[in-house]
Amino acid sequence: MIVEMWHLPRNNTTCFTLIKQLFNIIFTTNKIIYLWGLKDELTPFVDFNLFSHDQLQSITPINLQHQFKL
Repeated sequence: MIVEMWHLPRNNTTCFTLIKQLFNIIFTTNKIIYLWGLKDELTPFVDFNLFSHDQLQSITPINLQHQFKL
């Protein structure tokens, strides 16, 4: 899933609330999340209020980028 953070709807809209709910489902405790890169690269995006630092810490990341390096 790719979300263009610079083009999010305003945070008081229904659309924003639905996107935030989707992130809450994705970042549920103990979920395995497949990433392209390190989990720490998501930290700056906490400022967009779609997920929290605590949610990021609760996931188990798998960095797929390593599997494609030559």
